[in-house]
Order: sequence, then C-alpha cells, then structure tokens
Amino acid sequence: MAHVNCWLIKRVGGVLGLALTLSAQDGAATPQMNLLQTITAMCPAPNYIPPPEPDDVGLIWNKSNRYQLVIGVDEYALSPASNRAFVRRTAQTVSARLTELGFAPLPMFAMSKEPFLSGASATKEMIWQAVREMRQKTKGDDVGIIYYVGHGSITPSNADLTLATQDRPIASDEGIRVSDIVGELSLGEYRNNIQEIPKIILVLDTCYSGNFLGPDGKTTIVESAGIQRLTTIASGYPTPDKMVVLTATGQGTVNRAFELNGTGVSAFGFFFVRALAEDWACADTAADGVLTIREIYQFLSLRLQNARKLNLIEGTMRPLKRNNDENSFVFYDPKKYAVPGDRGALVALTALAPPGQITTLTLPDGTTQTCQPQCSAVLSRSLEGNLVLRTQQLLNMNSTIDLKGGLPIGGGKFPFPPPPPPENVVESLSLRDVITAGRHSWQGVTLTVK
Repeated sequence: MAHVNCWLIKRVGGVLGLALTLSAQDGAATPQMNLLQTITAMCPAPNYIPPPEPDDVGLIWNKSNRYQLVIGVDEYALSPASNRAFVRRTAQTVSARLTELGFAPLPMFAMSKEPFLSGASATKEMIWQAVREMRQKTKGDDVGIIYYVGHGSITPSNADLTLATQDRPIASDEGIRVSDIVGELSLGEYRNNIQEIPKIILVLDTCYSGNFLGPDGKTTIVESAGIQRLTTIASGYPTPDKMVVLTATGQGTVNRAFELNGTGVSAFGFFFVRALAEDWACADTAADGVLTIREIYQFLSLRLQNARKLNLIEGTMRPLKRNNDENSFVFYDPKKYAVPGDRGALVALTALAPPGQITTLTLPDGTTQTCQPQCSAVLSRSLEGNLVLRTQQLLNMNSTIDLKGGLPIGGGKFPFPPPPPPENVVESLSLRDVITAGRHSWQGVTLTVK
C-alpha cells in the first residue's frame, strides 16, 4: 500500500523567487545556499549564431498557439495537515517561466488573479474543466503543456496514478486518475507528419508518478461512442504518439518527490524551470536551440542525483520518460542556436509543378496541398508512409480553331468546342525513398528534399 502523504519537507534557509535567484533570508549565505550554488553552476554557452534560413523549427513554432495548464494542489479541505505551501510556489514559478516561453494561460484564466490552479480553485471540477478546455484549444498545430504538482497516489490496480484535488480525500481511489486525463486529451486532433512536435506535454511532479508509465507496452486505447477507454493494462498505461510524458519519480512504492531544501519549491520543479532559462546551455547538449525530452530528462536526472548527494533532498529521485518520447521537441529558443543538432530529424519537402498543370500533394497523414506552381511541407525524416501526387492539365477555354471550309462572316476564327475534362493522373510513392534520393520527377512535377 502506497503512503498517502508522500511529500517530505525539511524547511531550511531561504525562499526561491520567481527568477530562481539564490538568496538567503537575512542576506547571509547559509550552508544550504552554498550547496545550491555548487549544483547550479552555469555551463559555458557556445558561440550562438542566427539559425539558418528558412528556420523550419522556428516556422513551426511561430504558427502554433501554445497553452499552459499548471496545477498546484497545495490545500486539502479534508486533510489540512497535508497542505504544502511550497506546492503553490512551485506552480507559480513554473507558470511564470512557461509564460516567458510563449505558453499562454487558458482562456478560462482571463478573469482570474492567477494564471494557474491552486488553493481553493484546484477542485476536481475545476481541474476537469481546465483539461477539457486544453483539449478544445489545442487544434491543428497548437501545443499544450500540463504541469501538475501535488500529492500522487498509486491506484488499487497498482498500474495507474491518482492526482489529489482540493476537495477530495487524498486516497488511491479519489481525485483524478492520470489515465482518465490521457483519455480525455486523446479525443483531440493530432498531427502526424512531424513526429518530433508533440500535441500535449504532460509533466507529473508527484510521488510515485513513474508508476503511470511503466515499461513501454502494447496496451491500446479504443474509442466507443466518442469516449476513449483502455482495453488492457500491461505495465503502465499507453499514451498517444503525439503526447509526451515526463515524471518526477520512477516506478515502485518507495519513489517519492521532495522539496529542495533552501528553495521553497519542489526539487523537480526547481531544476525543470532552470533548464528553460538559466541552465539552458547545460540542458541543451546539442546546442541547437531545441530542448528535447531526452535532454531535459538527462539534465534533471543529473541535477537531482547531485542534490541527493549533498543532502538537499530527503531521498533519491529518478525522473522517468517513455523511450519513444526521447526525440520530442518541447521547447525552442532561436537565440540559442549554434549547430544543427536535433534539427536534422526534420526535412523540408518541396513540390514544383510545370505551367498549365494543377498538382495536389497528399502527405502521409492525409492532409493535401495544391501546388500552383509550388508547395512545401516540413516532415519528420523517419516518417513512414506514402506521398500521393495527382496532376491535371488546366482547361483553356480560349482555344480556337481555323475552319478550312470557310470563315465566319467578318473573318476570324470560330471558338474551339470545349474539350473533355483532362485526365487525372495519380502516383503513390514511398516518402522514405524520396528522402533517401533527395529528388524525384514525375509528369513534369519535381520533388526535392533538403
């Protein structure tokens, strides 16, 4: 049986501000502050330069709307002894940093004093309302991030995670199951052509959170009457390919999440936020301006390991991610570009049609573009599937013909009779073959890949 009150606290030293500056309460450095400075030493930044044009990653980033839903359940109406002040401060800090990176609060927060859920507002009903609005807002190219910090409990099935809410008991069969959140979000519209760009980023800063993932399994989600449900359980719940999940702890009943001594925020949240600004150069090991889940995971793992060695957290914390999420792009800063790095996972496909011809290009996910005379798309280099090309000659209604048996009165030419509709020519070809060759020609259409 998992412990209910999993957060362990040892309040020492100063409190962390929104800028994550390290300072002691009375201006004097404490031993904890000195230790924090040891593990937060900034890495030397490479020689950043403007990214090459066209900046494919930047184009994708700029045309998408980005939303945040930060939930910090710090108060419990039925269990006030479990209240944790640092949870709210963590939510506040995470939300502020996400705002700086262009992730806007959901519209439901427009009239709220704070752009995140905490205190009396973090009820089960309000959290569900926010999750549903996230699904509704992330259409097309849009991206959303959900960050939950608070109590987590293992469900009676031992394969799922329950997130505590302000108005329910902190128990394994109360609150909100993560699998239900995944099922709700999975009803949304997912894009498949760029596998590296997720639709939803789910971050769980709780005890036992790694139990939700488990080893990558083959469990599937099925839809019936507009509701998605899991068919089986096999060592953790499945998540859609366009959703990435990062947890603060690993698997098992002893994996807890802790406050970082001397900061007033959670250990995971402290380093997560620093990876997005102060420690970007440390986290972005590829130095390409893109932070992948793999890079954030490696950064957090090392920082939490060092924090444990220095006794800044009360126990070992090992974050967890899915193996197939490793290369997902989750944050981008064009001012932090030095080398191509992970950008090599994307390719730019261009189709050029000859004059007098209508050409449509259908991508592997079924989306279609009309090339008159040119169209283009950014795709994953590893994307499977076929490209479909359709061509038609344009009708020329001004065509004329000379009559040999005589000319119309007044001379000139008779109108040419309308021709039959032009033939629709179709070709289907492997995207992988086109990427490998770098170029393909067919019926006057030229495909190029860069």
